[in-house]
Amino acid sequence: MRGTVSASADSPLFVYHNKHGKLVTLMYVKLSELYKRWMTQSGHSGKCTLHGLHRGGATWAFEQGIASDAICKMGDWQSEAYLRYIDISLDTCIKTMTNLCA
Repeated sequence: MRGTVSASADSPLFVYHNKHGKLVTLMYVKLSELYKRWMTQSGHSGKCTLHGLHRGGATWAFEQGIASDAICKMGDWQSEAYLRYIDISLDTCIKTMTNLCA
């Protein structure tokens, strides 16, 4: 499934050739199926989910200082609901307080 696929400029970003050679969009259901298979094959069955990737991506973006509106757009959130997904580490809290007190 890895690699590049020749597609037009207006094609969706994530596409692949199905078993019939047709170019199709990678949808959530297919990605979830593949992800579960990869996790099972690597011995992490049931430990990792696509939801966890969404949450981890939001946390990582927040810790990198990426603007809230960019995090919302990347995570397809229509509001600042992403804030409920963020796991703020103690290190991040200490850095924030240090910056506030400087």
